[in-house]
Amino acid sequence: MKIGDRVRLPPTLSQPGGEYRIVALDDSDVHLISTKGWVKRRVARDQLTVLAARATPAPTTVLVPDAFARDEGVLSRSGYHVGAAAAMPAINRQIVLRRVFEMPAAKLPAGNDEAYRAEWGEERSEKRLSKLARCLESFISVHLTRGLEYQRSVKEWREDLEWLDKELGAPINTWFLSSS
Repeated sequence: MKIGDRVRLPPTLSQPGGEYRIVALDDSDVHLISTKGWVKRRVARDQLTVLAARATPAPTTVLVPDAFARDEGVLSRSGYHVGAAAAMPAINRQIVLRRVFEMPAAKLPAGNDEAYRAEWGEERSEKRLSKLARCLESFISVHLTRGLEYQRSVKEWREDLEWLDKELGAPINTWFLSSS
């Protein structure tokens, strides 16, 4: 069990079931975030295996050996990068975002993972715009409390999220634009 691993969990009285990604580990707990609705969840380390064993896989989830590895998603494969290591000016990042927004679905760099490609919708669609906004919002959410080394990345994701809102009319949650 390590950060980045995915696990399917059953619903509880207060949390929805589904696929979650491990975002942090401490001595007693595993911190997870859902891959669909960005629900945060905390599970005791010793209970994670028990819960995962009770989860039933979604009937629409087909696991095939050549499925696209989502550790590197459409944005990354399209050339979108942030932070000091990338040193990418805002205009270049936003050009990539516009290209992804306008790219035909069949050309999205999603490997053979058709379910993942379908999440992005058709070119220039509300679904595509919403997916772009949700990606940036999730990047912010996951990295917001990870320390100073992600401060520049979070700032750049916020800039790009604001650009999506102003330039393309993306449906965004304005909480992600706040500086807190």
